[in-house]
Amino acid sequence: MENQPSLTTIAYEKIKEQILNQALLPGSAIGEIELAKQLKMSRTPVRDAVKRLESEGLVEVIPRKGTFIRHLTATELIMCYEVTEGLEGMLAYRIAAQIKEGLLQPESLKPLSSFIEEMDRCYAENETRLWVMSDEKFHQELYSLCDNTILKEYIEKIKTQFNCVSWFITPKYVDRRLSNEEHKELYASLMVGDSENARQVAQKQRARIRNEIKKNYT
Repeated sequence: MENQPSLTTIAYEKIKEQILNQALLPGSAIGEIELAKQLKMSRTPVRDAVKRLESEGLVEVIPRKGTFIRHLTATELIMCYEVTEGLEGMLAYRIAAQIKEGLLQPESLKPLSSFIEEMDRCYAENETRLWVMSDEKFHQELYSLCDNTILKEYIEKIKTQFNCVSWFITPKYVDRRLSNEEHKELYASLMVGDSENARQVAQKQRARIRNEIKKNYT
């Protein structure tokens, strides 16, 4: 018999989905009692779920005021993408170099291909939440392949901000079809060990979204 998800996990996933779908808007207050009634469960798993969301940067607790869906400013979004652009560019460069140097076998990249196929399916079926989750898995797998432990350490430190940004900006700014194509281009560059192109593709994707935010975010 498969393990059933805990009530906290169920509450976490449902609240997070409401954030992504913008049923819970940035800046809006979270009422644990109302959420518990809506989800038909006690306040304890809802409270634990909210704490988990807080640790991921999706909600924030303001002393003497309450708990709110985090509102990211345009400056914060842009800064996150600037950091991601640099780190992921070098990370892609390094993974391709490992392939070229024989330090990593192309077969090790196969999980990336599976996540790309999953993202194609999610896009075709307009499953935004599942697309974001698959995208997170793709990048997490990508990070795990790099042999530069210091680079991986820095990425791990700011992964929460990465995830937080991706959940907030995906519905409005990410062209998922184009992102899928960029993932495929990155995968192809990695497979043949083309370090420079891998770096350029990884940076181009982040730069594109960063520029969209600069033009349109209010």
